[in-house]
Amino acid sequence: MTGVQTCALPISGTALYVDAGGIIGTLSSSERYKKNIRDLADSNFIYSLRPVIYDAKDGSAQNCEGLIAEEVDLVAPNLVRYKKEKVMATRKDEFGDDEEYIKEWRQTDIPDGVHYDRLIVPMLKEIKKHHTILTNLIKRVSSLEAA
Repeated sequence: MTGVQTCALPISGTALYVDAGGIIGTLSSSERYKKNIRDLADSNFIYSLRPVIYDAKDGSAQNCEGLIAEEVDLVAPNLVRYKKEKVMATRKDEFGDDEEYIKEWRQTDIPDGVHYDRLIVPMLKEIKKHHTILTNLIKRVSSLEAA
């Protein structure tokens, strides 16, 4: 592709992310990168999320499925990506003239997107809870039918 730099990475089939500083990294699940590991305490918030179908305002897409970041922010702010704004500064260029540059990107409190990848673990916990309930109900029905 024109204008896109590429390089071969020693990874395959790995999810990548770009952090706020523009650094590309991988999402690792290995225990060797983690400490203070504990069970997820609460996952009930997923029942407060409202899945929607929507059309993009610019007309670029229709019947998209997703969540509304502002709604998610009310129940699970850790799932929200917030808008970043440029902080500009002025410096002298090589000719002594003033030039503006981006000094930093500052996070605002304006919801801008949803980290859908962070929904998987709470959903898995809820699935496991439902599986336990279903298994127990099946055992009860079987014992009632046998009586």
